[in-house]
Amino acid sequence: MEASALATDEMEALATRILEGLRKLTALEKQDKEGEASDAKAQAQAELIPLLEKAILRSPDDQTMRIVYRRIYGDGDDAFETGDPSFDRFEMMRASLVALSVEFGKAWTRPESAALIPRFIETYEVDTSLCVKPLEAFTSMNDFFYRAIDLEAHRPLSPDPNADGARVISAMADAHYMLFRPWEMVRGLVVKNKVFNMHDFLGGDETGFAADMEGGDVICVRLHPRHIHRAYAPLDATIGRIWHGGIAYHTTKPIGIEHPFIDTLGENKRVVVELVTSWGSFLVAFVGGPLIGSVQLQVQQGTHVERGQEIALFAYGGSAIYMCFPRSFPRIDFTIPSNLPLTQAAELQLRSTLGSLAQPSVSSTSSATSFSS
Repeated sequence: MEASALATDEMEALATRILEGLRKLTALEKQDKEGEASDAKAQAQAELIPLLEKAILRSPDDQTMRIVYRRIYGDGDDAFETGDPSFDRFEMMRASLVALSVEFGKAWTRPESAALIPRFIETYEVDTSLCVKPLEAFTSMNDFFYRAIDLEAHRPLSPDPNADGARVISAMADAHYMLFRPWEMVRGLVVKNKVFNMHDFLGGDETGFAADMEGGDVICVRLHPRHIHRAYAPLDATIGRIWHGGIAYHTTKPIGIEHPFIDTLGENKRVVVELVTSWGSFLVAFVGGPLIGSVQLQVQQGTHVERGQEIALFAYGGSAIYMCFPRSFPRIDFTIPSNLPLTQAAELQLRSTLGSLAQPSVSSTSSATSFSS
């Protein structure tokens, strides 16, 4: 593999090749539904994977994929034109990237993908001093992507002094954090003029939780490729219901989240987990993005977790976590400002202090709301 970073014109040319490959794969996906294109689709996926690897590993700040997303989601001069009036650019993301994401996840789990690790480290300036094992011990690219670190040495759990009855809420991951208070502010700051439907976002929630979210808080946690792709419990809790939702893998970059005609939050594949605490229940939604193969939960219903304990990991790809606190949950004093644009998100380290809340009384503990069935 060449070591040099791509020049701007090379990234533009590579983005065009990726888009043409996605267009081809989208057409084959339609045929494959009728059992006509399995072999051709597999070949198209195999041709796209090295192009995507080149884009990921040789583009500063993920610029090639930013060009790809800009041309898929853009309008006017930015739009990807195919010459086919019946072609739906957005269907490219809904259909072809779902299948491709699964195959890409498989490719980066194979042993030969470990050869890509040094270039990934260089491109994204990954701090390898955090790793608990040497680089040569990683068995694949994904094994490195969701690498474990020495938590006590590098990400110690923020203390909970409890002197004034407070309870610390910890950051779930190394990531950029945005607080929407109330969550309806998402409509203005993230989704612009679209109708944001909490029921749809929660993936067909049948617990009644969506109705209790009116006036509640949502925290968007966005991970960068350099970040540690493991998530940790923000509070002591018992795992309640777990369910899946979504049909697509839209980009979780601002160009996708802010698009006026694409409901990224409502359509992207995700796993929703209920955490039942002494203060009541809240939800954590693990949302996938393009080229992500899986969200792997390390817990199941009924598991008790302590604050700072690992609960999930992401295989390669775009990823985000949404923490949803209903209005019935006690008010939290967060350490981050609320309702800022995506570009002003606060970067926090996992297991650091995200906020605090008052200690529950005996009566509030006994009457804590749970949405588990």
